[in-house]
Amino acid sequence: MAFPERRRYPRVATSSLVSYFLLNKKGAKIGQGVGKTINISQNGILIETSRAIDSKYVLILAKDLEDKMMEIKGQVVYSRKITPGIYECGINFQGHHAKNVKFRRDLIRVFHFRNLFSHRI
Repeated sequence: MAFPERRRYPRVATSSLVSYFLLNKKGAKIGQGVGKTINISQNGILIETSRAIDSKYVLILAKDLEDKMMEIKGQVVYSRKITPGIYECGINFQGHHAKNVKFRRDLIRVFHFRNLFSHRI
């Protein structure tokens, strides 16, 4: 039995490396890590990490097709253990809608470009 999709925006599967900084309430960096994207929508992202994200806010960094750094702030909705050493972290974007959409679009472009290129080698 299929359940109807309840999310506001559809998720697009991705697999890209991202860096993230943990932020405190004032926006100061209090930690950092690396993760892999699982999927992304216009207002959020699911990443896989090697440890739980124990901060309410994060700054996510990734490179676009021109190797320029993109960044977006987010609020951690959940961080749950999947298996030992693997966590999934759901993050809502905190930027303006247009910035969220641009980050999503650019990250998806990078993913598809790299997949296309890797299949041609």
